[in-house]
Amino acid sequence: MPFSDRYKILKRQIRRLRRDLLPGRFNAGGRYSREEITKTIAYRVLVHAEIEAYLEDRAWGIVLKAKRAWEEKSTLSKTVLTLIAFSGRLMEKPPNTMHPEQLSQAGQWEERVKVSKKIDIAVNDFYRVVEGNHGIKEENVVNLLLPIGVECDELDSVLVADLNSYGESRGLVAHKAFQTYSVTQQIDPKEEMKKVNSLIDNLASIDVIFEKLLIGL
Repeated sequence: MPFSDRYKILKRQIRRLRRDLLPGRFNAGGRYSREEITKTIAYRVLVHAEIEAYLEDRAWGIVLKAKRAWEEKSTLSKTVLTLIAFSGRLMEKPPNTMHPEQLSQAGQWEERVKVSKKIDIAVNDFYRVVEGNHGIKEENVVNLLLPIGVECDELDSVLVADLNSYGESRGLVAHKAFQTYSVTQQIDPKEEMKKVNSLIDNLASIDVIFEKLLIGL
């Protein structure tokens, strides 16, 4: 299955960051200047941002297509079902009447009797999840992917662990002053690039899952 255009953009962005921020030639002894270390820290933070944006864009794009398929063709996709299932909303039984008994109930009545309204609510709830997402750790992955129809057993546990580790390493440098970080832990540009390349290559497995979700739409 071919990779998505969004995944190809991610790979291009990662190559650009490598070109702009990491040394053209790595030092065999692992010795780098203060400027090179600073740029490597920036590389880590920006790579994290690119992966985060990729996951958010793909998840939200799938939700929008699922919503459109429902509106235009009444296609009840797996994504629509899981959006509702993981929305955190109560699965209420239908009311006993088709119309509200009191005028004050009119505003909420559609939420009780129309499936389309329930779907709209679930989509809006998920939009807030995407907007409020700030990371690529396991909790972020679960909150972004399960509601759109990705199953836990589809996800590569090693990849999820690597995303979690990279999210933690980003936090380590993003929330510390350079002087504090450089004294306590050195960052090696070559090893950083190898780690990132492996992570991006392994993200291809998630891209395949995303594409499969779209087939039914």
